[in-house]
Amino acid sequence: MCEIRKFQEGEITCPYCGWKDTDSWESGLNNDGDSDEFECPECNKKFNVIMNIETTYTTTGLCKENKVKHNWEYFDHTTDGKRCKGRKCLTCNEYKFDKETIVKE
Repeated sequence: MCEIRKFQEGEITCPYCGWKDTDSWESGLNNDGDSDEFECPECNKKFNVIMNIETTYTTTGLCKENKVKHNWEYFDHTTDGKRCKGRKCLTCNEYKFDKETIVKE
């Protein structure tokens, strides 16, 4: 019996042999939920492909002084033996620290 696997990746992958279509954007699928039957050029088996599109958004706060984008200056900061990256807005003097980059010395 043949093993069938399910893939959710950034490219079309044959669920039978694992072949990857490195040019998946040229597949003819254009919209979220589009599906089509494909034949693998490697093992010649047919399989169904469904296109799923994910959208992400990035938001940033506005500078308190001029209500436009912050004018950030980036720096390294050390406190209590821990290093982290930080930034300061040169317009409104707001500080932000990136907690994910904290490194114990």
